[in-house]
Amino acid sequence: MTIKQCGKILTALLFCCANNLWALPTGPEVLSGSANFVTEGKTLTVEISGKTIIQWRSFDIAKDEAVRFLQDSSGSVVNRVDGIMTNAGSIIYSGMIALFAAKEFRQSGRMIALDETSIDIIVNGVITVEVDAAIDSKVVPIQTSSTIDVGGQLILSADAVLSISASATPDLIIQASSGVDIALTPGWNLLGNGAISPIDVAAKFNAPNKIYSVWKWLPAGAAPGIVYPTWAFYSPQLADGGKAYAESKGYAFLTTIDIGEGFWAYAAVEHTIARTGNRLPTSSFKLADAIPSTSSGMLALPRGWSLIATGDSPTPAQFAAAVTTTAARLSSLWAWDASLSKWSFWTPEMDSDALKNYNQNKGYLDFGAKRLSPSTGFWVNRP
Repeated sequence: MTIKQCGKILTALLFCCANNLWALPTGPEVLSGSANFVTEGKTLTVEISGKTIIQWRSFDIAKDEAVRFLQDSSGSVVNRVDGIMTNAGSIIYSGMIALFAAKEFRQSGRMIALDETSIDIIVNGVITVEVDAAIDSKVVPIQTSSTIDVGGQLILSADAVLSISASATPDLIIQASSGVDIALTPGWNLLGNGAISPIDVAAKFNAPNKIYSVWKWLPAGAAPGIVYPTWAFYSPQLADGGKAYAESKGYAFLTTIDIGEGFWAYAAVEHTIARTGNRLPTSSFKLADAIPSTSSGMLALPRGWSLIATGDSPTPAQFAAAVTTTAARLSSLWAWDASLSKWSFWTPEMDSDALKNYNQNKGYLDFGAKRLSPSTGFWVNRP
């Protein structure tokens, strides 16, 4: 083969690669639920039935391409992308809750809601979008190029929202996120650390006129003299913070509330504890008895009860769908409404008449569209 022939072959290969560099999302694997994929020209239509999780090999959309997600009834879709998600074309939604989880998100195209649709994007890296003003503006239309580096994560949900306007000319807007303050009311509060930084308990809760006690659930541990599972305890009412009392009861002494942990606090008065920091994405949780040391940053949800918190404000259904695998799932999720002194309860079978009657008979609250804020602690059960 001559050099000239090699050059022709190389040119042809480069031309093919260039034309197929962006060729719509590829390699979808349905992990749960049901989805049908139809490609017509430069449009991929994904027909979703029920609560569906899709793992994609790649998710790239060219300028003249489009992906349509259509839902036949109320439900949700979680799209997992191991690498970079790029949208220079159009992503179109109809009648669903949609969530994307990727390492990086590059957005220069359009995201369009045909009707009332909730869309969240969780990114464990850098998001590049087109904006016409600084990110600290309250609402920023996407028009000119800019890159936003948020220190390892950007969560676009209830608090940092990538909003989709269901209007004749829908605009993509991004709203600056607020802090992760913890608000307490008198009595018992089920709270959470949804930020990517631990809470120093003595530094934040050493206020005898405001706080009676703080409790954290420990499903496992290795401290000598303690039988697990048990509670960790702190109280500013006691001179030593409650260390001696904890030891006398077989509890652990509470010093730190780690990333992604929930906790109880019994408050004397209404007040707010100010906190700032990046939020913990739901994609950090994994249904596993233990996390290998190679999986840095992942948090295990073992079998049984766990008291946790997340930072991206998902609905219970979104959280459960994001962590569900073919081998494991959550059976229920519970949050405490301090203002009403009642439990909010969710289970995957929540739409059934039997569960609705159960909720009513027990006096539980229906989550509805309520989201799990970064300061909300909640119990999950993994069978």
